[in-house]
Amino acid sequence: MSCYVIHAHNYAAQRHVEIGGKARNLFILQQHGLPVPEFFCVSSAAFEQTLAPVLPKIAKLLQGCDDTDFASLSQTAAAIAECIKGCEFDADLQAQIQQALVNLSHVESFSVRSSAANEDGLKSSFAGQLSTFLHVRADAVAAHIKSCWASAFEPGILTYMKKIGRDPLSNGVSVVVQRMVHAQSAGVLFQADPQGDINRQVIAAGYGLGEGIVADKVETDLYYYNKLTHDWQLNINRKLRRLDYAEQGGTRECPVDEADQQRAVLSENPAPPLQQSNRIAGLYRHFQDVEAFDAAGQLFILQARPITTIPQGYARVFDNSNIIESYPGVVSPMTFSIPTGLFYHCVLATPARLGAPASVVEKEDQLQHLVGYIQGRSYYHLSNWMHTLLVVPFFKKKIVHSFEQMIGTDSAHADQLEQMGFTPWEQAQLAVRFPAAFVRNLLNHRKLIEEYFSITGQIRTEFEALDLAALSSDELIGYLHHFAHRFMKSLSIPILNDFFAMIFMAVTREQFAKSNIPDAENLLEPAAVQPAH
Repeated sequence: MSCYVIHAHNYAAQRHVEIGGKARNLFILQQHGLPVPEFFCVSSAAFEQTLAPVLPKIAKLLQGCDDTDFASLSQTAAAIAECIKGCEFDADLQAQIQQALVNLSHVESFSVRSSAANEDGLKSSFAGQLSTFLHVRADAVAAHIKSCWASAFEPGILTYMKKIGRDPLSNGVSVVVQRMVHAQSAGVLFQADPQGDINRQVIAAGYGLGEGIVADKVETDLYYYNKLTHDWQLNINRKLRRLDYAEQGGTRECPVDEADQQRAVLSENPAPPLQQSNRIAGLYRHFQDVEAFDAAGQLFILQARPITTIPQGYARVFDNSNIIESYPGVVSPMTFSIPTGLFYHCVLATPARLGAPASVVEKEDQLQHLVGYIQGRSYYHLSNWMHTLLVVPFFKKKIVHSFEQMIGTDSAHADQLEQMGFTPWEQAQLAVRFPAAFVRNLLNHRKLIEEYFSITGQIRTEFEALDLAALSSDELIGYLHHFAHRFMKSLSIPILNDFFAMIFMAVTREQFAKSNIPDAENLLEPAAVQPAH
């Protein structure tokens, strides 16, 4: 008989079973004595076995889906959900789930959360994207397990899987079924500031269930702890809402008592969650964000997952030359999210235009961190911009120096860059394909510019034809993603134009100097050209 349900008593013997990132982390925390509410996990083998009869139909639906069109994504997700809803549990699986629930018969209600194979990993995180169901009665757990499976094919997940180059069918979904505890307050503790400061821990704390904080449904206090000075900075905000259980199941928003609205959620004593965080830090090699809650004075740990916004492994150089023109002074995190996504998506397609094979583009982790947020200000992450130039097989050092001149810096960082780990076959492909792509793009330069204006003009026409007032919020978000995907993909053309401008400016400057023209270096001032428009 296959083992589909993993719990504290059989986990040691079933370590080989795929249970996803969230469940794996929970077992690690539980084994090391941290206060984790009781839980069991339905493995991804159950997902694969139950869905096996309908996999050909799901594959056909995915094949016919237009992943750039929100309506097509929504229709595909709904059709797949119906397929999964109609699947029957294997008798062994049904019996194992029932026995696990009997073992937790003292539990009033459960949370049912997804734990996908690629979830809560170091390079990618599905936090908040796969479905979570709270305050679920025992007799409804089985139906909600299927709903978790179906959430792996929601429009946002399909788009995300396309972005990271993974097949949605390869993303086996396990499900964590966990005892729910009535939480008076909850918080998320970041062992390093997600904005990049590794010497500062951050706690966001609010009243009620932790889902309210994770989903940004409630107001929170912010606590900043400096690891070097051991000082605390508290930002105590007015809190109007809390998330609590709904009597009929699920959750509901409730008002915060007036006496508690201005009071610190952690009673201005953030030490207990910090102590637990330090225990958890010893279990992992990378910074984690830890979700915890307080129930009747007892602190529980709900989950821990890697912070994916902090790059690892090499010295990082930041500079605000040039970018300060577009984002001057202090900017809010919401404003900063715009250049973060913009630079990533518009630069992503550029290596391919320059002849880089897909396997090389996939190694460009630096593309996700092209800008940095330091003490409220925007900076270019120069080290990562320069790493993207290492796909060029020839004259790497000269090209990096030309980039420094283009953005207005003169720090000579080229010697500090680590070489990309390209295989001999990838190096050979770049050596052949880059010169050909360079010449092809140069000869077709005017056509590329016309293509860019054609795409942006079509987007504008379609946008102006929309009746925005008549659209629902979901439809507005869908159109936003639809237009943004097309627009940012087209921005590889102006990026390519900047690359040509950078090369020819450098060559011209070099030729002026060789011609012994007086003051040749200053005839062409460093151009204030943005790496993206």
